[in-house]
Amino acid sequence: GEAVFDKVLIEALNVPVIYAVKSAPAFDDALLIDARQAGIDKVAQLIESGTPYLGTYIPSCTPEFQDLFQNSPLVLAKGQANFETLNDNNRDIFFLLKVKCDVFSKEIGYPVGSLVLKYHI
Repeated sequence: GEAVFDKVLIEALNVPVIYAVKSAPAFDDALLIDARQAGIDKVAQLIESGTPYLGTYIPSCTPEFQDLFQNSPLVLAKGQANFETLNDNNRDIFFLLKVKCDVFSKEIGYPVGSLVLKYHI
């Protein structure tokens, strides 16, 4: 279901987008089939990250994904797991997430249940 929202967001951006999905099931993250069913292939280029892990553990990703991640002019990483795995990366990233637990709430400084768009440099 989340991929449907992503499609609407991509259409609103009106810029070229590369949309990365998991290569294998990881909790409820989108796979290639989910992105296609949501129609994202009509509004963005689809790639697989190469990793089955929650979040985005860069060493486990494909070389193509790693190159795109490091060299894209803008990265929008969605979800708490992506924040947890990418927040120590040394590149600009926008994180879009919902704060889901007290421990994370204290770390990020927003109450549980908050929807957050956070810029990381």
